[in-house]
Amino acid sequence: MKKLFTFFLIILFSTSYMDAQVDSRVDSLVRVGIRLHDEGKYKDAIDVYKEALKMDPKSSLVNYEIGYSYFEQKDYKKAIEYCDKVLKTDNPSVLGAYIVKGSSLDYQNKIQESIDVFEEGVQRYKDNYLLYFNLALVYNKIEKYQEAEKNLIEAIRLRYDHSSSHMQLGYTCNSQNKRVQGLMSLYYFLFLEANTPRALNAHNVIQNTYAVSAKKISEKNIDIIIDSQYLNSEFSSVELMLPMLQAISLTEISDLAISDEEKFKNITTSLFKSLGELDREGKSGLWWDFYIPFFSELSKSEHMDTFCYYISRGANPKALEWLEANEEKVEEFAQWFSLHQTTFGMY
Repeated sequence: MKKLFTFFLIILFSTSYMDAQVDSRVDSLVRVGIRLHDEGKYKDAIDVYKEALKMDPKSSLVNYEIGYSYFEQKDYKKAIEYCDKVLKTDNPSVLGAYIVKGSSLDYQNKIQESIDVFEEGVQRYKDNYLLYFNLALVYNKIEKYQEAEKNLIEAIRLRYDHSSSHMQLGYTCNSQNKRVQGLMSLYYFLFLEANTPRALNAHNVIQNTYAVSAKKISEKNIDIIIDSQYLNSEFSSVELMLPMLQAISLTEISDLAISDEEKFKNITTSLFKSLGELDREGKSGLWWDFYIPFFSELSKSEHMDTFCYYISRGANPKALEWLEANEEKVEEFAQWFSLHQTTFGMY
């Protein structure tokens, strides 16, 4: 009996050792595949992953990585095929498989199927911001902006520092003629990400939002544009102020002592102060509990110069020069933000 027990121990040890060896080899191949994928060598990555799959055909991770590489190759049918294998499991790779499959369907213009996949993912992973974000992208594509806005707000609630959600929310609000909400979202996006090509576009959208609200038609006349559609906004008082702020900015053009950077700071500060003066009694939600407290407190601080130069550094070379010359002020702004994060609803 003792010999038989020892024999089984040897078998079990050998099996465990072999499994460990296989796992080690699979992990090594996956790391190689990821490196090739990151280098844009998707076909080579897939070949490596398939070698790993021979050792562990049921590996959710390997199937997901193959699907992801096919996705990057724009072979969406293959991507879905491998993601479907992952979705039958209960594994950390399932989340990524939902995103790859949903996006693959979206890129094939199978919109309702894509929405269904992301909705299923949201039900399964209620606390993951990326599922809400990607679902919002699909709704934006078919111009269902209210649905997109709802999902982007949820994405931001789950991950306040996800810059892409703030950016998309800004554009989604603009598509609904919600200028004030659009400005808030894009300003915060630039706070998170100010030195990229898409930051340049966001900065231009902010500038254009002001520019179209009032136009100088002669040396002494400014045409103020007020559209009745803005009167129904929950931020109607601020909506109506935007043309006035732009008109003031236009009158400053004749004053050579005021730079473009100073004018941008002035109009931004005025907007933030106006938001802070709104009655927040009984109001809740992202705009009232997150954006407005941040912008309001910022407008009262000594850091508006720093903030405006900081968010403009991708659009204005002078802003970058100012930041480099005022590193101490940048550090003070960072410390101020760190101390006030809880006030702004960031936990």
